[in-house]
Amino acid sequence: KPEIYAIGVRADNEERHVANFSLFYQVLLENKVKSENIYILTDDRKEQYYHPVVDIASRESLAKLFMHLSKKIDEKDKFIFYFDGHGYSVPFILHGEEEIYLSGFNLKNRSVNEIELEFYFSTIKAKEKILVFDCCHDGGFAQRLGKENTIVLSSSGLPQEKSFASPHDSFSGFFFKAFRKNSGADSNNDRFTSILEAYNFAKENHLSSKRKFQNPQLGYDKNKIDPSKVGLN
Repeated sequence: KPEIYAIGVRADNEERHVANFSLFYQVLLENKVKSENIYILTDDRKEQYYHPVVDIASRESLAKLFMHLSKKIDEKDKFIFYFDGHGYSVPFILHGEEEIYLSGFNLKNRSVNEIELEFYFSTIKAKEKILVFDCCHDGGFAQRLGKENTIVLSSSGLPQEKSFASPHDSFSGFFFKAFRKNSGADSNNDRFTSILEAYNFAKENHLSSKRKFQNPQLGYDKNKIDPSKVGLN
């Protein structure tokens, strides 16, 4: 029987990140994801959160977690990844001439960039992968990782673009709220909320996205996967 596995990485304990992760965990449970298949890394291991914490959000713990799940997840399963925290953009010289910008995010002891994440995700042999990033400069994740059977949502456009949020107004917060019963995100009223509908719901309700202060991206290969036919469960 297909299983759904999820990794959540919360790299900061600001109120908005804590609120988003409580929502993330509850929405996964509401959508029939087993609690034992949800792995959450945070910047600390305090016990007052409304979700379990398996480890500190460090580069080492993230690598170990991907190694563990690469042995558990197979081609019939679904994989969900969520990062909420602070991101960065760094210039990178390609072939000694062209300068490109790489997206990355900060962890407890060291950052991780989009090229390193590409390797981590390649070890997960799931049927469908849904990756959600909510941090500044995360546009590069959608551009690089949205291929094959992977759908990527980034809260901003270009790697140089910032992302804005508050405890009750964030792009990823509205994305996950879309999968709650009676959220109003099911635009075609077929009783199924797709990734595409949730993405549009988030863009229409998150204030900074609505006002074009940031430009969320949906990255995927249209020849391989259709976000209007893929849901959270």
